[in-house]
Amino acid sequence: MAINNVDSLLLGKLLQITFSKGFRRQLVRDHRDWESVKQMTVGMPGGREHRFMFQVGGGPAAIQYAAIGSSGPFPAAQRSAVEEKVAIFKELNATIEIDYMLFERLKMAPAKYADNLAMELEDKLVYLKRRVAADLYNDGLGVLGTVASVADAGIAQGKVEVTLSVLASSRGHVGWFEYDDLLLNCDPDGTADMAATAVAWKVVSIDRPNNKVTLQAINSSGAPVALANVAASSIDASDLLYRGTTSASHSRVDLTDGTPRVLIGGNLVAQDYGTATEIIAGLGALVANDGRQVHGITMSGVTGSTIKDCGASAIDVTHIQQALSQVKTAVGQGRYKYSSLLCAPEMLDSLIEGRETDRRFNSVEDATRGVRKFIYQHAEDAVEFVTSEFCKKTEAFSLPSGKGEESKVMEFVGTDFKAVEVPGSSSKFHLRPTSGGGHEKKLVSYMFGLGVLVNQHPKACLKIQNFTV
Repeated sequence: MAINNVDSLLLGKLLQITFSKGFRRQLVRDHRDWESVKQMTVGMPGGREHRFMFQVGGGPAAIQYAAIGSSGPFPAAQRSAVEEKVAIFKELNATIEIDYMLFERLKMAPAKYADNLAMELEDKLVYLKRRVAADLYNDGLGVLGTVASVADAGIAQGKVEVTLSVLASSRGHVGWFEYDDLLLNCDPDGTADMAATAVAWKVVSIDRPNNKVTLQAINSSGAPVALANVAASSIDASDLLYRGTTSASHSRVDLTDGTPRVLIGGNLVAQDYGTATEIIAGLGALVANDGRQVHGITMSGVTGSTIKDCGASAIDVTHIQQALSQVKTAVGQGRYKYSSLLCAPEMLDSLIEGRETDRRFNSVEDATRGVRKFIYQHAEDAVEFVTSEFCKKTEAFSLPSGKGEESKVMEFVGTDFKAVEVPGSSSKFHLRPTSGGGHEKKLVSYMFGLGVLVNQHPKACLKIQNFTV
């Protein structure tokens, strides 16, 4: 029996083609952390930098005992110390491109083509917010991951599987990688170390549970570059992965000894995390106590954050209890309220069974869907576990809130993202020029946002680190 295509039958051409309505987006659209950043907003970036007053000492030595009735002098004064600090604004840009003829068809038949334009606009806005959400947990240097090992994942197609290091001393997190993003692998000193003829690595697979990413070498046209073997990838253990290509990449600093350094006058000088690159410094730098410089603040001593190191042991309720007691002791009981603990989903998963044995864990129940919130009770504070894909699996943060002028310890001075408009024009889209003159049949639009994060009281910010889940 012969089987014929429907369009070869007598009435085949009369049958119409049907299409599903719109399309189902495949990519992650979660950017809740960006909403958290916006809630920290305290002002707008009217200039190139934000200056703020920061106390670095209180003068306790001015308080001394004396014998009753003694004629000795009063103790020497030790005045409180306040310094002016500077935070440089960072800018984040996005480009949206659509085909001009598609745009024309959109005006003729919006019901058919509006989804395509909406997809481009919405996706770029989502990824702008996701970039800031990821960088909220980074340290401002832009390292996405540290290479532990590399293996064959389809060498003929230029694919390698990279296992990321999860050591406490390693930079990066598997949750900061995005599908289709373009990356460079670099030596610790910041030198790009790409495979021959490749301009970037394209992220084609992310294995979060096993801390692995599959990368594909591509050339300037975006086509895969075949590799002879794993060694030809030029990816080695201890390499650092950054966003960008060989023709357009972010600033990179020398991290050979683990500290960002730059060559000045023939000497490598430690850099401030707030100005080392054009990337915003997030909690990875703003909540620290290791002597690094962030916006001119030395993160140690009285100006260092409260750190609970778990000694590479499995996360346990004891760590959380001790950490919250530690930070409240450091800043004074009752001064701030601690209502949330930012952590990776894996951390919450490892603790969720604890509610069966420890009464300090509470579940806020929903009669229809079961557990809605997971809360740890510490003294008067009900600390809710708030999970984020961008938080490292080995770290957790608790940022305080206060009253009045102390309501926001972590402050964001910045704007939401908006379209770039040419003065005197109402259009947000422009024809894209060609390199040889003239214009292509492409419409481009641009978006940008400005801002910087500032930690006004580092000691009040808690970081639990170096644990396993």
